[in-house]
Amino acid sequence: MSEYSLEFALGWESCFEKLDKGIRERVWKKIQQLKVLPHSRHLRQGFDFFVSEVGQYRIAYKVDEQRKVKVVHFVGDHKEYDKWLGL
Repeated sequence: MSEYSLEFALGWESCFEKLDKGIRERVWKKIQQLKVLPHSRHLRQGFDFFVSEVGQYRIAYKVDEQRKVKVVHFVGDHKEYDKWLGL
């Protein structure tokens, strides 16, 4: 299995910095695991995003297969996630 590099979309850090320190550490560990983990589930049909979960928190990212890059766009709890999606 090949390893992916990580990139972060503009503004993602504002979501990340809102998290408590303990949660940030858990989420960061999961983000680092995205380099080697297979893709998670699709956000929902019609969206390009994949979603990985850490407890009640969600990490939304896109995959660029040609460049072997996963781009993290959002991290937050399920309520913030729904708001980010516009639900």
